[in-house]
Amino acid sequence: MEYFILSLIWGFYFALHSVLASNDVKSYFKKRFPSFYPYYRIFYNLIALFLLIPMHLFQQSIPPIMLINKGVLMSVLGGGIMFVGLILGLLAFRNYSGKEFVGLDFRNDNVGLKTGNLNVSGLNQYVRHPLYFATLLMVWGYFIIWPTLMVLVIACVISVYLVVGTKLEEKKLIAEFGDQYLQYKKQVPMLIPFFICKPKK
Repeated sequence: MEYFILSLIWGFYFALHSVLASNDVKSYFKKRFPSFYPYYRIFYNLIALFLLIPMHLFQQSIPPIMLINKGVLMSVLGGGIMFVGLILGLLAFRNYSGKEFVGLDFRNDNVGLKTGNLNVSGLNQYVRHPLYFATLLMVWGYFIIWPTLMVLVIACVISVYLVVGTKLEEKKLIAEFGDQYLQYKKQVPMLIPFFICKPKK
């Protein structure tokens, strides 16, 4: 029963995450609270951070059920996968603004259509969402290190969310970049990279 509750809690967490990230909700906040809106991203990140605390406390109350007898080889393998995921995540961040990500770019308007060029350099030439791919590596790498039922449940929920969240994100990207993104979408895989694939210029 506790694992069903755990799945619901993580599902609710990610559903709230997607709702607050939607353009409709951000547009509502901008219209209703214009003076607050420049700090919306910080508010969004703080909610995401603080909600992890009760989730962590609930997880601590669940006794671990080991699914596989872990050993040194599994720890090395899982650690290696996590390390690769971490490096890829750091490389992927080079295509993004750190200030905007944490909410310190108060001049940026994250609502509505933007003007600019689609960035397909770096890891984005191999996979459309390299940060999500890196997250998958770290999540499943951790499961290999600590193969419990709880970690498996969390890893599955996160994986499902990343697929769903990616599709929701791409709706916004298509609205923003139009045919340019549709062409990019045809040439580059969504989450699992093929390193022989590069977008045509």
